[in-house]
Amino acid sequence: LKTFWLGSQDSNTLTEACHLMRLLATLLLLHIHLSSSSSSAVPENDKAASETLIPSVPSVPPSVVLVLLVRNKAHALPHFLAFIDRLNYPKEHISLFVRSDHNVDNSTGILREWLDNVVLLYHRSNVLLNDTRDGYEGEGRSAWPRERMAFLMRLRQEALEYARSVWADFVFFVDADNLLENPDVLLTLMRYEKTVVAPMLISHEAYSNWWGAMTDKLYYRRSDDYMDILKRKKNGLFQVPMVHSTFLVDLRRAESQFLSYNIDTEACAADPIPFDDIIVFAFNARRNGVQFWLSNEQPFGKLPQPPSGKYSVEEDKHQFDDMKLKSLFNGPAMPVSEFITFTPSLKTKLDFDEIYVINLKRRPERLTRIKAWFEALGISFKHFEAVDGKSLTTNDLVSLGIKQLASYRDPHWGRNMTWGEIGCYMSHYKIWQDVVEKGHKKVIIFEDDVRFESFFKDHLSTLMIELRKVGLEHAWDLVFLGRKQLSWTSDMKVEGTKHLVWPSYSYWLVSYLLSNSGAQKLLNQALLDKLIPVDEYVPIMYNSHPNEEWSKHFSPRDLVALSASPLICHPQAYKDKDGPNYVSDTSDSEIIPDDFRIAKVDP
Repeated sequence: LKTFWLGSQDSNTLTEACHLMRLLATLLLLHIHLSSSSSSAVPENDKAASETLIPSVPSVPPSVVLVLLVRNKAHALPHFLAFIDRLNYPKEHISLFVRSDHNVDNSTGILREWLDNVVLLYHRSNVLLNDTRDGYEGEGRSAWPRERMAFLMRLRQEALEYARSVWADFVFFVDADNLLENPDVLLTLMRYEKTVVAPMLISHEAYSNWWGAMTDKLYYRRSDDYMDILKRKKNGLFQVPMVHSTFLVDLRRAESQFLSYNIDTEACAADPIPFDDIIVFAFNARRNGVQFWLSNEQPFGKLPQPPSGKYSVEEDKHQFDDMKLKSLFNGPAMPVSEFITFTPSLKTKLDFDEIYVINLKRRPERLTRIKAWFEALGISFKHFEAVDGKSLTTNDLVSLGIKQLASYRDPHWGRNMTWGEIGCYMSHYKIWQDVVEKGHKKVIIFEDDVRFESFFKDHLSTLMIELRKVGLEHAWDLVFLGRKQLSWTSDMKVEGTKHLVWPSYSYWLVSYLLSNSGAQKLLNQALLDKLIPVDEYVPIMYNSHPNEEWSKHFSPRDLVALSASPLICHPQAYKDKDGPNYVSDTSDSEIIPDDFRIAKVDP
């Protein structure tokens, strides 16, 4: 039968072979059942011998058709395919149904390479890659053109019918930017024994691949328990009116025959429904009593937010990249399929002379994370090894001539500076020196615990445009991209801008722009024999520090400082929010001896 099956290309013959195989399997199972039943009459002393004579039949994994419909997903495919590669399911029991068309990117090129390398691992493949690069009239609006939607529904229906024609047990639809991070997703969904069941995929907002409720006109409505299910406060298997993007269909169940992406024109003429693939599928299921189910029993994976407003490939890529960046907050970099040639992104310095990343040698995990971030953002940077306060000694302070400003005490704890604060100060100080020595006109400086707001590069570009617009293009010295605005102060808006303010007293140098003139001004007053933490020093230099006693030792205080508003960078963690997960190499270190607290100050 296996030879007969594999050697035949005729669809009718294949169907007959399927029937024969199913019939033989049923007869074999019946024989085993009857044999097992009769064995109960075997005398006690013969049971062991009897059991050894009845061979055990290994369980055969159900057959699955994996449906991949791909269009303009070159930015997602290297990661998406990596998770497909890692599915914990025997690939010889999976058939591939792949379609791709009307791409303006390299989606078909990536798919061809991947398929060439994996096709022999799978049971069979049904592939059609169309290199047509023309789009559809009206594309670019938030709603797809009717012609494109009709074509998509035909593809989905074709996949469904193909799976039925080869007598697959299941058909698994997965959108090409949905990341199945749980390798056991297929096995878990099969265990529920439902006709249609989806794994809950999460975005970094409230968007997901299911609806909690639906209006009478089949439009989206949020259910009262939607957020509880989404946040997994309620955990388990839930009946829902809609699943989409990624879901499993059990074709062995009789009611699956009613599932379809075809529109019943007579029914819809009497009661029109939205012309949309997921709604048509849900409508056909509901009118035939087929229920949809959703599992949030385990974390299964992610999906990006849909593009907001006008659709474009670039906007779609932005949303996917944003998901990649946010996934790095608490996890590793996304894997890349080993079966494709991965081309790193083209990197730029965003029209700056240099981009610095300050990183402690003993924090390699932070450097790994920020490399992954900058890979996603397409940013080139210079790794600048931080001065590690933990390794400094009193001899180092003597040789460098470092003394703490006599009147300085930490405003919260009333203590001297810590070794970590000295290391932090010296790290920024050395970068300021590098900027002046290299003659850089403008640079960006990041600490290694930075995290980025969505669409960071777009926000940064807007800031630079606004600086030019109000005549500050060559007048600014420092621009905060991230900071901690202290609650008892207020900022003033820069007139003529929407996203810039004159900063008040602030902490943190997690990320900032610095000009050559700004670096020179900071160096001119950064005398090492009257040291204070760099968080206190910078606001003194733009003359917004409330402590006049400390401020009077630094003059002139003429740093031209601005700040992004809203901020476009933040620390990776916050001490007040993240508790034991927060690690500070500056404040959480030992205090320097009193011997280094006295500084000579001119009267």
